[in-house]
Parts: sequence; structure tokens; C-alpha cells
Amino acid sequence: SDLFSLGVVLYEMVTGRLPFAGSTPVAVTDALLHHPPREFGDNPVPDRLKDAIRKLLEKDREKRYPDADAVRAELARIGESFSPGRRGLSRGWIAAAAVVLLAAGLASAWLWHRNARLRWVQKTAIPEITRLVATEQFPKAAALIREARTVEPKDPTLEKLWIQSTLEFSVESVPAGADVSWRPYRGASTTWTSAGVTPLTKLRLPKDFYIWRIQKAGFAPAYEIEPTWTLVHRIPYTVACRLEPAGSVPAGMARVPGGKFQPFIPGLTLSEAVLEAFWIDRTEVTNEDFKKFVDAGAYQKPELWKTPFTRDGQTVPLTFEEAVGTFRDSTGRPGPSTWESGSFRKGFEKHPVAGVSWYESAAYAAFAGKSLPTVYHWNRAAQTEASLLVSPVSNFQGEDTLPVANGAERISGFGTADMAGNVKEWCANEGASGKRFILGGGFGEPTYMFIDQDAQSPWSRRSNFGFRLVKLSSPPPAATAARLEEDFRDFSKEKPASDELFRAYKSAYAYDKTELNARVEQTVNADDWRQETVTFDAAYGGERVIVHLFLPKNAARPYQTVVLFPGSGALMSDKFNLSPYADFVPRSGRALVTPVFKSTYERRDTFRDDNPAATAYYRDHMIAWSKDLGRTLDYLETRPDIRHDALAYMGLSWGSQVAAVMLAVENRFKAAILVAGGLSFSKALPEAEQVNFISRVRIPALVINGRYDHFFPVESSQKPFLKLLGTPEADKKFVVYETGHAPPRKEVIRESLDWLDKYLGPVKR
Repeated sequence: SDLFSLGVVLYEMVTGRLPFAGSTPVAVTDALLHHPPREFGDNPVPDRLKDAIRKLLEKDREKRYPDADAVRAELARIGESFSPGRRGLSRGWIAAAAVVLLAAGLASAWLWHRNARLRWVQKTAIPEITRLVATEQFPKAAALIREARTVEPKDPTLEKLWIQSTLEFSVESVPAGADVSWRPYRGASTTWTSAGVTPLTKLRLPKDFYIWRIQKAGFAPAYEIEPTWTLVHRIPYTVACRLEPAGSVPAGMARVPGGKFQPFIPGLTLSEAVLEAFWIDRTEVTNEDFKKFVDAGAYQKPELWKTPFTRDGQTVPLTFEEAVGTFRDSTGRPGPSTWESGSFRKGFEKHPVAGVSWYESAAYAAFAGKSLPTVYHWNRAAQTEASLLVSPVSNFQGEDTLPVANGAERISGFGTADMAGNVKEWCANEGASGKRFILGGGFGEPTYMFIDQDAQSPWSRRSNFGFRLVKLSSPPPAATAARLEEDFRDFSKEKPASDELFRAYKSAYAYDKTELNARVEQTVNADDWRQETVTFDAAYGGERVIVHLFLPKNAARPYQTVVLFPGSGALMSDKFNLSPYADFVPRSGRALVTPVFKSTYERRDTFRDDNPAATAYYRDHMIAWSKDLGRTLDYLETRPDIRHDALAYMGLSWGSQVAAVMLAVENRFKAAILVAGGLSFSKALPEAEQVNFISRVRIPALVINGRYDHFFPVESSQKPFLKLLGTPEADKKFVVYETGHAPPRKEVIRESLDWLDKYLGPVKR
């Protein structure tokens, strides 16, 4: 295209006009695409120069000059015929000679510039992009790749880095033909970038967290936080939504898609339910909203207060007058506890109403023709899985409420705002002793309360208690509205099994060390390692264990070795994939061993749920995993290229959760790295229960977590895990990052390498 452009410039220089003409822009485009350039007319242009220009203007790039070197050489040859010493040249020929000389100079300058740009790609851009990818600065890496591709569009290294720094996904809508735009969730930018019109397929964007907006004339826009936590198991990813006609959208509400949904709330065991699509208030109910309820005399209208008033779960209800008479503001007038003289503070019209009981919230819902959300509906709308994004920007640290967000800030799920922080929000479900659930956390509370559960007396009216409402097309499924019993585990009150019981439990994991009958099934050479796929006999059921070994090319034998127990994605994938959280191990000069445990990858069976369960089925799988691990170490002991006294265990998420059992049963490891794990709130049978094993783990342990971990909260899961761990305090290290379930990869690598150097020793080269 640069050579074609040079031809256009040369044509205009020798003729004074453009080579392609038309009376309209469309006509010009048609000439560019389908017609040859105009004739040179009466201009005294040498035929050889005309031929060169025509060749530059060929439609088919294969018919143009191959590169700028060839153009420069041809122009030089043409220029030789215009010797300055020749006499009698016409002014037109002199002009043509000047054009040729100038063009030759331009071609030389272009070639120099291009070579300089090529050097920039190889010497500057690619090393910097590689650094940005390694440090997970994917948007910056992608931007630099785009720039480098303008110089080297087919460079294989750039293509590899592009795949590493971006994700592929599609966008669908019903109806189709909707405009799709996105903006990063994190950062100050509120500018929307257009992605096209649905359906969109195989779209690639830098790995990041985005807010998507899907809109179409005549329909209400839809919003969603994607792609986020689910990408590990759902690649390529699809963002899908149904748009609702604009006239059908209740004012101030957002649509939440329906479907199968199972909330994960620490301390509650909730089954999966099917939710219909529903509407939820974009913001909390405000003071000015609630004032209409008060001014309408709602505190004197029994018909709005539909739930019997009971104290602490007692069956004998209070009278309407007894109950409502307690709902007074600070001056004794009907209204929230934070009001005075029957109204809110001046300037607080747009603040969420605060200081209201569950009963007042339910009565307001009846007044507004809506309802309080169930715990299921609230969690579905909040997208609590995105807590690492939502919690840090929400109003937790403030000393009072903030005005409800305007939609461009403090965004939570599906276009809502402030479902984290500001005020806690009452839900419909009853808990133990007559309590009612109130979720999301409020100002003055820790950020982890966005994902944690809380149940309070329905009479409580604290200054950070508020609510928002939903509108359902039909009554909620019975399971979603049912009374919920907390099964929260206070691990500080749980006692591990006695030594005698532990010996009995441990005996269930014993196996006979029979012949392995090992075979190397495949060997693959990569840049940094040699990969061997090995199989050998399992310790049960006549099965074969599959093991992938990654042997480094940059270290001396025998190798220190890290054995990886993967995350739960292994239970959902049919084919083994090397985790990006572990590929640094062979690059560091250590061997990496990744067993294909029972029920994972190529050995998948009907087992799917990594959460502990009080069933023989779960216990038997735990025993099988331990035996697979033991047989893997047995195999490593047969290899002279492995140091048998320098083995480390690395657990990712699920692998960290089961480490309490794996490391208590297996004593051949010298150190452990446990990433994104903790104690599970679900109980297993005693023979597979974490609490009975974890205090028997004594090896040095590095524990790396995220502060906003949705599955293993810091206070109730991570810290008890560390406290119960039997490792001496001097050999424990607990690192928490400001992330969700997955800590930053670069920090995991840095901490892990330091830990391995400390407890296994430096790698020998």
C-alpha cells in the first residue's frame, strides 16, 4: 500500500492532477478499485517513468514492485538518462528529471525509515510487549502489539503475544442488530468504545474486566460486567442478553437475565434454582422516595404491613399499633431512625434511606407494588463474583452514606450501582431465630461483607441499613424464598481429630506399592523444556494414572521438582492444559510434574463438584487423589534425573483446599506453595475433613490469596486455614493481594521462586 501511495504522489507530481477521478466520493472509490489510472496527457513524461508509475499503481500488489529497494533501483536507472551535462532538454524534461531524483530520494528515505521501524519492532517493541505480558499489563501490551503490527503484520512472535494478551469472545442479543460497546471497569475512563453490531463472533480484546452496553433503538439498554471470573472455564466466551422494549421497562430498574443459578455465600448451603428474568432497582431506595411513603400515611395503614410482627422468632405476634409505634425517628415522629422531625437531613434527598427495619422495607415494597429480593435474586443481580472489581470502589470506608450512584460510578451487576457498600440491603428470606438476611455490606464495614452473609433482627434500624426492590413476573420459586439456616463454620471452635482417630483416618489412604508398569507414551520438545507423558498403574481399580513431566533445558540434573495439584477447572476439561500459574517452574530450572488425578482431564468421570460433601462418594475420591499423588512420587523415585530429597507441592485453588489432606498423608514433600485456597464451609466425612488433617501438615508453607476471594473469604476461611496449619510459625508465610480469587500471576511467580530457593535451594546450572 505504501508503494501504491508513492505511485499516486509521483503521478500528481508529473501531471498536476490525481490519477483517479470522479464526480463523487463513490465514483472516486470505484475508479480506485476497478479502473486504470488516467492517461498522462500532453505532459512530457519519459515512457520509462510512465511505466514505473503505472507499475506502482497496479491493483494487484503482486504486479507492483516487490519492495522499496526495487523502486529505488529503477528510479536510479531512469535518473541516469537525465545527466545534468546534457544540453537541449526541455523544461518539461528537466521537471521530469527533478521528479525522478526527488522520488529516488523519497524511496531511499522511506526504506531507511522502514528499516528503522523494523529494528524498533525487534529490538524495542517485542521485548517491552513480552515484559508487559509477563507482568499482566495486557491492555498496554495489546496497544503496543497493534502499533508493531503496522510495521510487521505477519511477525509470528507478535501473533503469539497477541494471543497471550487477549481473549476471544462473542456477543449475541435478542433481537439481533444491537449496537455493542464496552469500557474497562477499572480506571478513570468512562468512554464507551464501539465493538460493532450483534451478532459479533471471534472478537478479541485485551485480557481485562469490562462493562458491556448493548442497545438498540426502541429497546432499553442492557449492561453486564464481562468477561470476568468465569473465563477460565468458558473460552471462547459469549456475552448474551435479551433486550426489552423501552416502553416495558419499569422506571429506574434494570433487567437481570434468568436461568439456572446457585449463589455462593459463605455460611449458607444453597441449592441450584431456576430464576425467571426479573427487574431490580438500579439504586437503593432514596430518602425522597421513602418520604412519599411517609407522607402517604403508610405508618397508619395496616394493609401495607403484611408480615406478622414477632419478636426473636416468637410465634405470638404483636399488634400493629405495638409494632409500628416503635418505628420512630430521632424526634419521635414516624420514619427512619436517621431522620428527625419526620424528614431527612437537608441535602440528603438523593442519599439512600437508612435506619429502616426489615418490616418498614417490606411495607414500602407493598406501597411501591414491588417486593424485597430473595437472597437468590439479590446475589444474581449483584454479580458478587466480581467482588475484586466492585468492592474496592464502593463506599465501605466512608463515615456516612453517599448519594446514589449515577450509573457511571460504583457499578455493580447488570447496570445496578452500590450493591456493595453504602447501605446494607434487606432481603426477603428469614433466618434462624426470626432474623432476616441483609446483604452487600454498608459504610463503616469491611469490604469482604459484599460477599459475606449477614442476618439481623427484622426490628434492627442501624444507620447503614437500607434496601432496594425487585419486580417479579410471578412468585419466586419456593426454594429461593424459603427460610435459610446458616451453616457457618466457626473454625476456631472446631477441634481436629485425636491422634488415635487421625491414625485410623490416615490408614484409609494406605496402598500396596505394587509394580508401576510405567510407560513413556509421548515426548515433545519445546523451547524451554522437554515434555514427557507417562502412564503407570493406579493403586486402585485397574486404572492407569497419566502424568505430564516438564523437564527443564537450562539446569543440571538431577532436578528439583514441583508437583502440581490443579484448580477445579481440571474437573471440567476433557484435555490437559498447563496452567499459566505453573509454567514458570520449568523455566526456573526445576522439573514440573502434573498428575492427571482421578475425575480430571482425560480421566473425567461423573464427579464434578470440588466442594467437600459428607458422602462416601466424595471421601472415596479424596482417597483416590491421595493415592494418585503417592504413586506419582513412587514413579519419580525410579528416575535418576529427579532429586528425591527436593520435592515441593503446589496447589492451585482446589489443589490448595485438598492440600490439608494430601500433605498430612504424604510426607515426602519438603515445602508447599498454596495459591487461592482456604478452609471450606462445606463439611466432608471425618476421613476426608480438612480440619482433621491440617494440623498434621508440618512442612514450610507459602499461602497466597486474594483479599476479595469469593470462595475463601479472608477472615472466615483464609486466616483460620493458616492458624490451624501445623507448620511452625517461622516456616509459614501468608501473602494477601488486593484481588479476587486469583492472586496476580507475576506475584505468585515471584513469591514462589523465592520460597523454592529458600527451602529447596538454588537451581544448579
